[in-house]
Amino acid sequence: MSTLMAPTPSAATPIAAPRQHRLRKPPIAAGGQARPIPLEPVPNWCKLSRSDEVTVCRDRRVMASGRVDMVALDGSVFWIIQEDGKGRAMIHKKDGLTVFRKAAAGRARR
Repeated sequence: MSTLMAPTPSAATPIAAPRQHRLRKPPIAAGGQARPIPLEPVPNWCKLSRSDEVTVCRDRRVMASGRVDMVALDGSVFWIIQEDGKGRAMIHKKDGLTVFRKAAAGRARR
């Protein structure tokens, strides 16, 4: 009776590297230099509009980013559709988060 054994990877067998996600590249200026997209803080969440691109941070760490889907009338909560297919998330004022909106050149400050 013989036993079957799975082949073990040898030094000659290449092991595939983990798959990397593609990151969005920042816009390139006319001079060929990448420029960061300016973010403006939004302390009053009532000022958020549907489809605003936002970044949600806690203690200077990005917790979520995406597009605003809905905002409660009192501004206490809003929902975003997160980037990279992470789904929809509810953000509540009592969570102690800071919200930044991507500043648009054509939009006047509210």
